[in-house]
Amino acid sequence: MTIEIRPDRPPSGGQAHDGAAGAGRAPLRQAVRAAPYTGPRQVTRDLFDLTGRVAIVTGAASGLGEAIACGLATFGADVVAVDLNGPGLWPVEEYIESTGRRALAVPCDVSRADLVGAMVEQTLAAFGRIDILVNS
Repeated sequence: MTIEIRPDRPPSGGQAHDGAAGAGRAPLRQAVRAAPYTGPRQVTRDLFDLTGRVAIVTGAASGLGEAIACGLATFGADVVAVDLNGPGLWPVEEYIESTGRRALAVPCDVSRADLVGAMVEQTLAAFGRIDILVNS
């Protein structure tokens, strides 16, 4: 999405020539053009290349956790998606794999240390390393 903000006339510095505060300000017009999302620009992709990295993202079944997991995969990371909502992880896992990255969906209650330890062991068995941890 692109947002363009253009004044209808040049601004006068916020004050009219008579010094009245706010008078003489140029009204702003916002033009919003919706364009289809085509993915990150190449420059951004080069600066944020996560190829070969392994990320664990908790809360990955929905909301910010889901967006972060999918974003990390878009930039090349293999992702372990973790959430209490096991069935909610399957679409996230499918999306990550559709980007060409490896994914592992792990239903887990992160308030239980024993389950977190098992999740870490599953991650290390599947990917051999952990580079990124996002707790959402």
